[in-house]
Amino acid sequence: PEKPFYKYLPLNKKYNISYADIHHICNLIMLGNEYEDELIIPDYQRDLVWDLNQKQNLILSILNGNPIGEFLFKKEMDRKLGGIKIYWTVIDGQQRMNAIKSFFKGEFSLPDGTYFKDLTYWDAREFLTNYKISTITVKDINKEQELDLYFKKNFGGTSHTEEDLQKFMKVKNGQ
Repeated sequence: PEKPFYKYLPLNKKYNISYADIHHICNLIMLGNEYEDELIIPDYQRDLVWDLNQKQNLILSILNGNPIGEFLFKKEMDRKLGGIKIYWTVIDGQQRMNAIKSFFKGEFSLPDGTYFKDLTYWDAREFLTNYKISTITVKDINKEQELDLYFKKNFGGTSHTEEDLQKFMKVKNGQ
């Protein structure tokens, strides 16, 4: 067999990736079930583990225009009579997505006591419309490739517990 040209393949060479879904995903995160789309948190994802301090730091990063890392979604489309339903599986970014949505809904404040509703008009507008969440959307991947992406993207940050790894292995082994 021929030796591949690349020894290490970046995501954009390995998978069918779209960077064009950013606005749509931002709406889905902030507003929920927009246009009948469905956001899927797969079984292999760990539970929500971020503490208040981590959530506050993420929101402060956004408000200060700092990058917060890219989100990784799997996009599947179901064409049906009268339209298309899109399923967005969260491969990486569940903790960040939850923090953004929780702040938007007023479930926690910044360290100085500021809730989303207390932001100035311009700060709120910046948060909702101008901050660009960096996303990668992969299509046409199977469950094994999806699990591989999740595992490779999630070895850092808040450590996974032994229970999280066992949960991941159960899903990977089809149990």
